[in-house]
Amino acid sequence: MKHLKKCHIPMAIVTSSYRKNILPTFRQLGLDNYIDVIVGREDVENVKPDPDLYLTAVQNLNYNPTNCMAIEDSVNGATAAILAGLDVIVNTNIMTKEQDFSSI
Repeated sequence: MKHLKKCHIPMAIVTSSYRKNILPTFRQLGLDNYIDVIVGREDVENVKPDPDLYLTAVQNLNYNPTNCMAIEDSVNGATAAILAGLDVIVNTNIMTKEQDFSSI
């Protein structure tokens, strides 16, 4: 993240959670030094797997989705990013490691 910031590459957090629920951890981790945009459940009508969250983030960053990449940990998140036109890297976690990503 330090390298991306140094290279002036903007970053966003796209979450199906409410922003207020992630902000304490976000600030505790010091991510406010790196993240330019946070898009949460309250910003869109439909959450993941709908692409609205990603489309809103990309618009707020003033980028074309084809010039963006998402790092996702769930099938719903990866599906949303793909439907929005982003390339995706999947990095599962303890709760999503058993999900079947073969359909996306």
